[in-house]
Amino acid sequence: FTGLTILLIPFVCTFFLYGTRLQPEIIPPAWLNFLTAASVMIYLTLDNADGKQARKTGNSSTLGMILDHGCDCLVTGVIVVIACHVMQISTPLASIMVFLGGFVFFAKIMEQLATKKMTLGIINPVDEGLPAISLLLIVFGIIGNSVWTKESVVWSFSWRELCIYSLAIVTFFFTFASLYEVLKIKSFLWVLKCLFMFIFVLGGCAGLLLTDFAPAFAEPKYLFLFFIVLQARICTGIMMSHVQDAEPHFILFYPMFFASVMYIICGVAKNIPSTVESLSIIYKVTCAVAVVCRLTRLHHVHHFPVQLLS
Repeated sequence: FTGLTILLIPFVCTFFLYGTRLQPEIIPPAWLNFLTAASVMIYLTLDNADGKQARKTGNSSTLGMILDHGCDCLVTGVIVVIACHVMQISTPLASIMVFLGGFVFFAKIMEQLATKKMTLGIINPVDEGLPAISLLLIVFGIIGNSVWTKESVVWSFSWRELCIYSLAIVTFFFTFASLYEVLKIKSFLWVLKCLFMFIFVLGGCAGLLLTDFAPAFAEPKYLFLFFIVLQARICTGIMMSHVQDAEPHFILFYPMFFASVMYIICGVAKNIPSTVESLSIIYKVTCAVAVVCRLTRLHHVHHFPVQLLS
């Protein structure tokens, strides 16, 4: 929880100082780079230390593992959103990055369920990726964020395009590696069944970006936060299946319900444009309720009859 709080500090700063929209025309100040870089490194240190400390002192538990990975899921999305803000990325491209970042984490949780263990590998997005992100933020904080749009030393790509393409390649590699490990144990149909939950929620959020629904474009950070929270709930459900040594539920009511509301809003906004303004209130309330439910339902986890797997 301490690591999650640290990562939320720069995220909250971007909300209060720059509002709820992504504005590529505004160059973020250098202090945001340094604050984010420091938060990422502190989070990385605490995230790596808490599990070892808990096992060493005999305080490790199933609930602790679920809370740890649940917070990691939220932090992954927060880091991507902050990076999009720092690099002055527009909403459509930022949405792809947020969804890809969520998919990487989701694939790793699927791998944990299938293999009954969490293996990051010698090179992984946590131990190598997060320090690389911190270093990148510090470098561009020193030379100025205006450099993101300038041409890099690689072909004719800008520094921003180079980072985005590199992220896409790394994302594809680690996602493919996780799915490959899953397919060695489980069937392709089983993988599709698990992916359905993620894709259904993703479709509800992406639908808002494909319609003329104004709040989705004007306030994308709400949409990203909504998606991150629902994805965290799905990942928590899969982790519960892991610790109970059971098959994951095909439909999780909580994320499916809120995603269904998003589908309804998309459909109405697309066919009846005059209702967009009134629907924006429902849109905001739905996002807020989803976040509150996520934060208040964590205490119900220990009610499940679970035992820690060795």
